Amino acid sequence: MNAKLDKMTKSAKSQRRRLSAANEADTIVGKIREERSQSKQEEVSVWGPYRDGPSRFRLKISEKGEVRNVCYKTREDAESVKANLLAEAEERQECTVGAGVAERLHTELVQSVNPRNKKPPSAATQRPHSP
Repeated sequence: MNAKLDKMTKSAKSQRRRLSAANEADTIVGKIREERSQSKQEEVSVWGPYRDGPSRFRLKISEKGEVRNVCYKTREDAESVKANLLAEAEERQECTVGAGVAERLHTELVQSVNPRNKKPPSAATQRPHSP
């Protein structure tokens, strides 16, 4: 009988976790968390250059969840490639959670099409409020 109760308890806990995860995925915060986790996977990390012999220098590059090692003939080549990769990664715009939520709300509420009349918001709704 104890085994049956344990099985029921585990089943209820797993079902609660699944429902909680499904409900969170539908919220704005859940969507932002998902986007942030995807951006973390797209993050570029570069280690090196490491000497891999008398005339070889290796960079360890982590990109989109994959790690690869790339060798170059000179240290200068490896350092220039590293600088270029890191500069490209810096170009991506990073923002805080608050700014992300505000941007998401703006796109969903202000720039979206009205489901009732299938029209975008009028220009009158786009004016800033005066105090």
